[in-house]
Amino acid sequence: MQGHLQTHKMSTSFIILLSLLTALDALAIDIYVPAFPVIATSLQVSTSQIQQTLSIFLVGLAVGQGLYGPFLDRFGRRIPLLIGLIIFILGSLLAAVATSLELLLFARFLQAIGAASGLVTPRAIISDICNEQDAARHFSVLMQVMMVIPIIAPLVGSQLLNYGTWHIIFYTLALLSFMLLVWSSISVPETLALSNRQPLNLKNIFKNYYLLCRNKSYFSFTLAGGFLLGGFFFYISNSPYIFIQHYSVSPEHYSYLFALNALCFIIFGQLSIWLLNRGWSAYQVLKLGSIILMFFTLMLSLVTLLYTPSLWAYTLLLTVVISSTGLLFGNLTALTMQQVQHHLAGIASALIGLLQYSFGAVIGFIASLATENILVLPVTLLICAFCMIILNTIAHKNA
Repeated sequence: MQGHLQTHKMSTSFIILLSLLTALDALAIDIYVPAFPVIATSLQVSTSQIQQTLSIFLVGLAVGQGLYGPFLDRFGRRIPLLIGLIIFILGSLLAAVATSLELLLFARFLQAIGAASGLVTPRAIISDICNEQDAARHFSVLMQVMMVIPIIAPLVGSQLLNYGTWHIIFYTLALLSFMLLVWSSISVPETLALSNRQPLNLKNIFKNYYLLCRNKSYFSFTLAGGFLLGGFFFYISNSPYIFIQHYSVSPEHYSYLFALNALCFIIFGQLSIWLLNRGWSAYQVLKLGSIILMFFTLMLSLVTLLYTPSLWAYTLLLTVVISSTGLLFGNLTALTMQQVQHHLAGIASALIGLLQYSFGAVIGFIASLATENILVLPVTLLICAFCMIILNTIAHKNA
């Protein structure tokens, strides 16, 4: 188990910067969704073909996170982060001038490779300079920002379309990432000492990945995060069917319900920070969140199975379920990163992203094959919660 000492006081502005870097991928995913129809018309393709640009972005995120790990441990944290932001800027500019679907797909893949640096690097930096308690607090803040972005981004995208063509969205992404590049070049310190740098060769890279996979506590916590993320992804993809189709909620009112869940998630995230500040360990907060998640997913499953719940009953129970993950994401990430040696923080952060995003996508895909029914979501969340708790227990015993 890694024993970190806090060697750098993280200012509020620095935490905000790391949060924005982490949320760059969510912004790039959601901000252009309202423009799908106009992009399709402009490029003379179908809307379903434009949706491929979202899929290729997710593939790029998974690939990119796997690539950055070895670079972060060889060249430190600053340089790979800044290069990633430059790649994102280039991808955004290329997307803005794309005249074909093929070019837009390539641009989106390039964007994702760049955005992946914003996912991997902040985890490594926080792991470098924070102890478990502080890391859990900071990771909770990062996750709260990531919850707000998917709500704000489509609204921003819609407003941008009032002032120009769909190209303005990608120019805006380029401008925002340029601002993050300047801010990062000024504010992000190098947190990996030269003595802890790892050689960049395939043998060493595979050796380090192998060592991480054999680390039972790290690997179990990582898979637990995969189940948590998989359930969360499925909630995002399945909730429109539940509320808009089954309960006949208007798209506008659905956005309010989605925002309510996000707001409650943030409140629970603040509760996590409050508990950590009062001496709770990250694992104790994780256990509390797991109990709440398990109890209310079970309640939601039973109510949906035995009765036909009203909209408000279903919404209330689901809101508590989703909100409880505000106690889980930050603490689970902190505990996972604490299980590895300091010099492997970069590759450990990369493997977390690679495995959890891939694992989460597979869980969401398998669950999506089930017949459309409002019972599918709570049962999926129940299974994911149960598996997560088992894996967390295994990880804690081996820590």
